[in-house]
Amino acid sequence: MKAVEKLVEEAPSVIAELIESGMRFDHDHDGTLLLGMEGAHSERRILHSHGDATGKYIMEHLIGCLKKSSITVMENVTAVELIIGKDDSCIGVKTLDKAGNL
Repeated sequence: MKAVEKLVEEAPSVIAELIESGMRFDHDHDGTLLLGMEGAHSERRILHSHGDATGKYIMEHLIGCLKKSSITVMENVTAVELIIGKDDSCIGVKTLDKAGNL
């Protein structure tokens, strides 16, 4: 239940951050965000990007944001340990490559 509460509380600000960073969601002809209804929902509350390709476009947007940041993206490695800073935030990650190198 706590996960649902967290989602409900934080979703509006996260969506606003996505939009502010340039993520484009579907709009009607007046520029209002289009809200869809899925599954057993009783109200329209789901945002889409390019119809049902939302996941693809969110991933492309986030990868684009990463490329503009100081974060290094590593592929084909396994995360084995998070490096936690003094303020309890993650500041890095230890990884293993396919040859077993740390």
